[in-house]
Amino acid sequence: MVTIVRAAALLLTVTATLFMVQVGQPVIVSSASKMLHSSRAVSLISFAPPPSFDHDYFISRVDVVPLGRVNITVPILMYHYIREPPSMRTDLLGYKLSVSPADFAAQVDVLWRDGYHPVDLNDIRAYFAGKEPLPSKPVVITFDDGYSDLFTNAFPILARHKFKAVAYIVSGFVGRGGYVTS
Repeated sequence: MVTIVRAAALLLTVTATLFMVQVGQPVIVSSASKMLHSSRAVSLISFAPPPSFDHDYFISRVDVVPLGRVNITVPILMYHYIREPPSMRTDLLGYKLSVSPADFAAQVDVLWRDGYHPVDLNDIRAYFAGKEPLPSKPVVITFDDGYSDLFTNAFPILARHKFKAVAYIVSGFVGRGGYVTS
């Protein structure tokens, strides 16, 4: 499983010939919704006993996926457009690749409510290198192609929950109409 995850990460990085850009910090299409709803959120904060003597106490902690696991599951949710879907009759592909801002906001709200924590591929690499644990219930949120609605529509929704995401931007399209600008 580790090699599959590493191969998938490498494939995403190499074959896309895109730039990875971080946008904001912890989306669900209908099929992913069932998967994400299948497990309940773990209590993320636990309080230590009150301080006594001269000991140091942690006020809270976040549950993590500990280092050393050979198999982990990290859902990857992929988006293209966060906009009102165009007409199926005039733009079938655009229709299929679009999620309305209201639906995207509802999906992000479900992730937040159910205790998911967005990570990026650097976080996953660090986990497999044995450098950093992953937060509990990790999820990767990606945006393909670099459409301008990534910044105008998706970013404010992600920022509300301090979620981060990965954007695969086609560098040759930067600055063109409908795409992100530099």
